[in-house]
Amino acid sequence: MLKTDLHIHTKEDLFDGFISHSAKDLIKFAAKKKFDVLSVTNHDGLFYNSDLVGYAKKKGILLIPGVEFTIEGKHVLVHNIDKKNFDKIIKKPTFDSLVSLKEKIGDQILITAPHPFFPGGNTLGNRLVENIKLFDAIEYSHFYFNMINFNKKASCVAARNKIPLLGTSDAHTLMQMDYTFTNLDCDKNIDSIIGVFKKNKLDKIKLITRPFPKHKIALVLGRMVLDDGFRMIRNIQRNVYK
Repeated sequence: MLKTDLHIHTKEDLFDGFISHSAKDLIKFAAKKKFDVLSVTNHDGLFYNSDLVGYAKKKGILLIPGVEFTIEGKHVLVHNIDKKNFDKIIKKPTFDSLVSLKEKIGDQILITAPHPFFPGGNTLGNRLVENIKLFDAIEYSHFYFNMINFNKKASCVAARNKIPLLGTSDAHTLMQMDYTFTNLDCDKNIDSIIGVFKKNKLDKIKLITRPFPKHKIALVLGRMVLDDGFRMIRNIQRNVYK
């Protein structure tokens, strides 16, 4: 089994101003937690290079390129995208652009709906159902508690449409990791990992999850408010000066 987290942010994220850990800090921490596969998925930015891949490999970790795109104001995860196709999407961030990309290289990329029914204007909500054929997986996010769990509706949509659930941390701080992740029964290479989801091999995908600790809730919520505010300012700047 490959212990996997495919939704993590680092301080190289230009749209999150309050993240303290670098990509290498993340890899070092994840190695201690026995992770096998990671993806740095910063907002609207592809942070993936040979130096980082080599560092991860030395730590026993396979690194998969990923981005959390803002598509028509909604967050969408895309994995195993290259710089050329990243540039195409970032110039025209629409669902139609993603559909076109999937038609061209759909067997190579993984498209996931992150935290689709959590509160917030950037979550997919009903846009997930409207575009359900676009998605290869639906995220089960770490940030839930015994009494409140916004993942429940996502789980129902996934079951109804026979789409795999992808457990992730969506970590903006390292303390968010290792509560929810995914175990994959496949070879340790990108093609095999993407293939498990593309071929809908539900028996090879295992969600591992436990509620987030109550004593950490306030810390994470505070960071979320700061991050959302910073991201709003950066998006305004991007739209004004682009």
